[in-house]
Amino acid sequence: MLKTTTPTLVFLCIYFLLGVGLVSSQTTWNTGTANNGHIYTYFNTPVSYLFAVESCQSSSSYLVTISNFYEMQFVLTLIGNNEIWISSEQNNNGTHFSNFVYGTGPEMGGSIYDPNTDTSFTYSQWSPLTPTFTTVNSRLTVVVPSGRPHLFNNRDPTLNYGYVCESDGGNIPFIQSGSIPTTGGVLIISGLPASLNHSALSLVGNNINGVTLDITISNFITVSSTSVSVVIPAGTGGYYFTISDGGAYTSGALYFQYQPPKLRYIIPPPDLSQGSLTVSIVGSNFGGSTNLLDVQLSNGIACQSPSIQDTFEGYQMIICQVTGPLLDGFLPVFVKVDEVVTVSYRVPLYFAYNQMFYSLFRQSSTLAYAPTFLQNSQFNQMVPYMSILNDAELIGQVKSYSDPNTQLEFYQPIQIETLPHTFKITQGPNTGVIFDYGSGIDTSSIVDYTVPFFITVSDTPSLTSFNTTAFSYLCEFRQLNPPAFIGIQNILMNTNGGYVIINLNNYGVVSSVLSATCVTCPGNMGSLQLTRVNSGDPTAFLLTLPAGISGPYSFKVTIDSLTSQQSEFDYFPPAVTSVTPAKVTGGMATIFGGNFGQLSSDITINVPGKIITNINFVGSFIEFQITEGTGLITSKLQVGNKVTFFNFTYEAPSISSVLQNSQDTYVEITGSNFGFNLTQISVTYSDKPCTVFSIQDNFLRCYLPKYAQNGFFKISVNGISMTSDYGYNLTPFFSSVTKSAIPQGPVTISGFFWSTQSYDGTPLPPEIITAITDTNSRILNLTCTLNLFTSGPYQYQIQCMFLPFISTTFYQISVVYNTQSYVQNSGYQLAEITQATPIPQNQRGNVTVVGSNFGEIIDSVAIGGRACTSFQRVTSGKVLCDFDGLAPVSNPSIGLEVSIVFGDQNPKRNAFFYTKKIPCPGVTTPCSSHGTCNENNGQCTCESGYDAFDCSVQVPTPSTPPPKPVSTDNSTIIIGSNTTSSSSDDNESSQPSYNFKVGITHIRELTFSGDIVRVLSLVTDIKWVELKEFSENKTLYYRGIFPEKSSLVLEVYTTYYEEPSNYVFGGEDFHISRNSMKLLIHMFNYTFDKETNSLEVIYLSKTSNSISYDCETVQSIPNFGGGDTSDNQTIDWFEINSGGAIFKASFSRRMIVDNRYRLSKVIVLPSTDTLYQLSTASTNEEFNLYTAIVTPYFENDCYLDPNFAVLTTVDYQDKNGKTCNENDEFPRWKIATIVVCAGVGFISLIIILVYVFYQKSLNLRIKSLKFTKLFK
Repeated sequence: MLKTTTPTLVFLCIYFLLGVGLVSSQTTWNTGTANNGHIYTYFNTPVSYLFAVESCQSSSSYLVTISNFYEMQFVLTLIGNNEIWISSEQNNNGTHFSNFVYGTGPEMGGSIYDPNTDTSFTYSQWSPLTPTFTTVNSRLTVVVPSGRPHLFNNRDPTLNYGYVCESDGGNIPFIQSGSIPTTGGVLIISGLPASLNHSALSLVGNNINGVTLDITISNFITVSSTSVSVVIPAGTGGYYFTISDGGAYTSGALYFQYQPPKLRYIIPPPDLSQGSLTVSIVGSNFGGSTNLLDVQLSNGIACQSPSIQDTFEGYQMIICQVTGPLLDGFLPVFVKVDEVVTVSYRVPLYFAYNQMFYSLFRQSSTLAYAPTFLQNSQFNQMVPYMSILNDAELIGQVKSYSDPNTQLEFYQPIQIETLPHTFKITQGPNTGVIFDYGSGIDTSSIVDYTVPFFITVSDTPSLTSFNTTAFSYLCEFRQLNPPAFIGIQNILMNTNGGYVIINLNNYGVVSSVLSATCVTCPGNMGSLQLTRVNSGDPTAFLLTLPAGISGPYSFKVTIDSLTSQQSEFDYFPPAVTSVTPAKVTGGMATIFGGNFGQLSSDITINVPGKIITNINFVGSFIEFQITEGTGLITSKLQVGNKVTFFNFTYEAPSISSVLQNSQDTYVEITGSNFGFNLTQISVTYSDKPCTVFSIQDNFLRCYLPKYAQNGFFKISVNGISMTSDYGYNLTPFFSSVTKSAIPQGPVTISGFFWSTQSYDGTPLPPEIITAITDTNSRILNLTCTLNLFTSGPYQYQIQCMFLPFISTTFYQISVVYNTQSYVQNSGYQLAEITQATPIPQNQRGNVTVVGSNFGEIIDSVAIGGRACTSFQRVTSGKVLCDFDGLAPVSNPSIGLEVSIVFGDQNPKRNAFFYTKKIPCPGVTTPCSSHGTCNENNGQCTCESGYDAFDCSVQVPTPSTPPPKPVSTDNSTIIIGSNTTSSSSDDNESSQPSYNFKVGITHIRELTFSGDIVRVLSLVTDIKWVELKEFSENKTLYYRGIFPEKSSLVLEVYTTYYEEPSNYVFGGEDFHISRNSMKLLIHMFNYTFDKETNSLEVIYLSKTSNSISYDCETVQSIPNFGGGDTSDNQTIDWFEINSGGAIFKASFSRRMIVDNRYRLSKVIVLPSTDTLYQLSTASTNEEFNLYTAIVTPYFENDCYLDPNFAVLTTVDYQDKNGKTCNENDEFPRWKIATIVVCAGVGFISLIIILVYVFYQKSLNLRIKSLKFTKLFK
């Protein structure tokens, strides 16, 4: 602030005494917009700035402070066309580029204008080339340029101009106008009376558009006794304020104005000659209402239809339309927001043709001040520098956008390089570059090549040297450095694409051209896009990435032709949120999640051990087909080169119903997802094992734990458990009632699940039997005993003895348990007929009927509907009768019905066949004179030391016991392995010479004419769902189904015979050799296509085509025999001689069809059958034989009974009767070993291995055998 000095006061006194400086006019501003009631006095006598200040102070006023557009207009009414001093000074000791501030009055120190950024804080309006900076600490005047309204200028303070003094007239307090941006802020109110009640202050303001601003005490903060601060909300324009303390004090009207619009830069239309032009103005303090916005270009041309947007830098942008062409240039730009005005010639303009900014009318100064001024003028990380105007297009742009009434002369930062026209740039990014202005620019006016140069922009631009004259700077702004990533760019993107926010330095401006390019992306990927984030953070960008997979990929960004270094982006690996499991039988499964890419072909799913097909990607999930399985499996999902591991599970098991078996301790559980593998399922009842012995996908059977009570089931399949327990209440039952076959016999009652638990866990028995009644409800007296078993098959057993007088065949048993009575209907054991001895047709003879539980008193016996005579009961299992043999035979393949009546029972069965003598095979004589012939079935029973169907083969007598079965796992029984000896001599080695394999391979349905209807493969179509082992009789049971092809259920029982034995099947006696395997095949639940069709159960027997044995190579030779003479296709047996071993297969002459005996039909399939062509084993090195048991149509079920054996011969003898090993030190032994594959999923039933051993002693060593598949 200037202070008055003594010499100045003396000068003032002389000045006024001489009558100089008389008042020209004095006016109070109390009308019109923004009037403040102040008194303005105009002095037209030119004086220095200091004199004007002191003159006003001497009259208790201050040099006028113009703080808004309306005050400027009022002052102009006082001064006419004269230039006057106004209150101002430059801060920071008045350096050339300091801000202009108020130098006097209540606003003293308040900002007016920043020349570096062309920012007006209250009000300022400049001519095109002002302010100039040729004078230090200049002062402002209001000047009237030729043909223009009054504008600001800066002058040397020693120059003389008129002045205006301003007095507030006691109208206090004071508000600093223009101190608050349109976004709001804190306003200082000073000059308040010291006696003011601050606690009751209120401030009410109304602007010229009628908007009311009401601020109460809650917003005020006391600064001092005479000043307070208040938070002003966001707004625009000017307000008249009154301040009151609610008592005696109310101020006069005070005018407040928000900061004027700040123009940061402008994007003008690229060609001003067009008719419709779009203008974008970037800055701040534009407010939010376009109704309060007025934009004008080129001294009064309206820019219409304005809109306001936010920019990425945190500024605002006005977009408006102007009608062209603009022939008088583009500048100045006039922006008024709610009556607050900014006018600028110096705002940077964006030239689209070279993507640079230019400030056309920077202030005049000397060349020495240029670097400092330019440094202070940077924006958006762009440092301005003096432009080189050697481009004709650039000169044309500058000329077209400038004020046509202003002579443009710009410094050129160059020095002469070589005469006459080669120059070097001395400033800016191209410093040191040598160039030539060319013929378009006149350089003839250069007279001194040692001084600076300037260029005149006109229709004929010229380059001239100068010495001391001041010129303007044409400021050129550009992004010098390429965009640079801020921080580590760890970019991960969803495979569907999207955007991420990245941060960049050197970010350009609103008009900058942005792009992003992928350097290493494949050609089929989409493009990248770079846009700005209008968040107020100028470094923030949206990088939009295309849909894709794999990665990482390198990319770069470009802003206004400047390209960054490369960075990387990558795609997320697939994310699995959930998996819909597949059924254990296989099928569709679904993976939910994201980042699966776009194409099903990009997806790979690996579930170990499973086959995956039909992968289908559908948005947020993947569907696929998977083969059967159970449990939880760690799996891999791969999309492109990205991998995610996940847990795949098959559906959890579930229970829909439980049926308790009333005769055994197992339950039948129906549900889903049980699988087929006994080893993978766990069932518990009340957390104790329920032992599973039969399983398929939706059905299982398991034995309940001993002493089980009411509880709950849990099922887990390969680690996957039920989602909830299944509660179940057990029903006590009689597990068995051993009924007497005769009256007065004992009855034994076994039961389960009767127990309760005592306090120590000991099971308690039920109450004793209270009543046994007969059919007439008579209570029978019994003598009963009860036994409690803690081990063994039963929990409880009750044994009662009937009294001698009881003769009833039916009775009831009642047991009381928990006050409830459980009743079992029972009686004597039912009689059953199993066979009847044959006699010739039309000849009378004795028939023996064999069965069980025949009553003591037989009422009648009939065969084929004809009564027998002289019948008598021999035992409970045998009845003799005299039959006349005259019953007719309607179907030779079905036996005649045998019927016995006694008491209330009538057992029946088609068990009688008339005698047909069947010759036995043999060499010269039946059974080769080494066996007994059974002419009923044509079979030989060989004497010891001989075997084969005709007893012609001499077999060695074993010196060791027969091998014992060895159970190696749940799927295989090996008979005859792991037998040890005391000797370990290496000479006791063994090696298999040959082997036989036989198995059921197919079941096929044929029409009556022999056409194939359906083929079921036991290799590919069957699922084995149940396995049982009965070690006491060396029997294996397994059950299979054909879920995809048929409803047929196949049950197979295999029984091993170590020694020769006899058995009965279909009412026929059978002899079986030692070391044999008998099969019982049960088929049921099959649906025939027609009732005239039949089924073939087909066996494949195979061995080597030839065997090198002893002296020569021997071909495998088949031999067939037996059969019914009425059907020459039927065989009863066949054997294959393979060197020193013979494989035998025999078939019962009968089968049981729907509980009736029928004659069997066994055929050899011709070599033309398609099965020979399908068999991969049909080679020149192997001998293959297909045979089939042919069954007729059946309603319910069918039983078949083949058996297989192998026998070894004595050593082969040559033509001279000598054995080839007679010179061996030790004799050779041949041992046949039978391996039965009985597991779930088996292919072969029986493998027979023949081993040759050299033996030193009676001990035999057979090494462990390896199981091999029959069909590959």
